[in-house]
Amino acid sequence: MPEIDDLKSDLSFVREVVDRAETPTAPASVYFLWAALVLIGWPLGDFFPHAAGPFWAIAGPLGGVASAWLGARWARRVGQGSRTLGARHVLHWTAMIAAVFLALPLHTTGQISQVGYSRLILLLIALAYFTAGLHLARPMLWIGLLVAACYVAGFFVNTYLWTGSGVVIATSLAAAGVVGARHGRP
Repeated sequence: MPEIDDLKSDLSFVREVVDRAETPTAPASVYFLWAALVLIGWPLGDFFPHAAGPFWAIAGPLGGVASAWLGARWARRVGQGSRTLGARHVLHWTAMIAAVFLALPLHTTGQISQVGYSRLILLLIALAYFTAGLHLARPMLWIGLLVAACYVAGFFVNTYLWTGSGVVIATSLAAAGVVGARHGRP
């Protein structure tokens, strides 16, 4: 019966779509990459503040390129090769990097202090992760909330703010990677 075969084919297609929808939308390797970068880069703000800016000026864009490559490779492997989703990720994170660089003149012209600039960057990162969690990959929403909590903590704790925040954020990124690895195997 052709109608039953068509129905079976339609149901198989729907099941495949549901299976793909349950797969995480970001690879675990990207979470692990950023956990490592954060664990190295954020404590620089406390121990070697003069090195933090150059580190992130290099590590941020290179990490973004590595993330795009890892994400595209992973998407092909799990059968979710959506150029639209990949482009959204690239545009989202490029916009965050651009906002960080566009905020730099606020500091260099003396409109805000170094402390104010670094806190602004923390706020931009919180917003970027939170909105990524809303629109791209759900685990990032919770990471964004943790970054926002670190931002608020900065008003009460000044000693080792970047190191403590780095440990919290790196741990949350690694945890998201572990969960993603368990649920996202092709």
